[in-house]
Amino acid sequence: MQPLDTLVFTVLAHGALMALLVAAIFSAVLLVKSIIDFTRTGPEVAEEVLTHYRLYLAYTLARLVAFAFFISAFLAFLGVAAYAVGLVLFDANYRTAAAVSAAVVAFLLLAGRKQQRVREPA
Repeated sequence: MQPLDTLVFTVLAHGALMALLVAAIFSAVLLVKSIIDFTRTGPEVAEEVLTHYRLYLAYTLARLVAFAFFISAFLAFLGVAAYAVGLVLFDANYRTAAAVSAAVVAFLLLAGRKQQRVREPA
């Protein structure tokens, strides 16, 4: 039997890795979708002008992926923290699949709730 604080910190540490995994997968999917759906608006720009902005395009995509990663990791970690609380309350054992499931469900619920709030009429 482990002391309670060791159990909680161990579960949170392992769960944080699962939250980072969920965030990395989401960020990779977002990057691929952004690259596939990339379009330019306005009139055609000469190729010599575009060469100056390619580095900026890479910078903006990297910034998008980084912020998406941090936000989704935080949302997923909230699910892992709820899972850790459940383990303590019900005196259950840690399971990796359940931690990943908690991270995914928390991310989808919280991100989906935010999207629902955005779509509601004012």
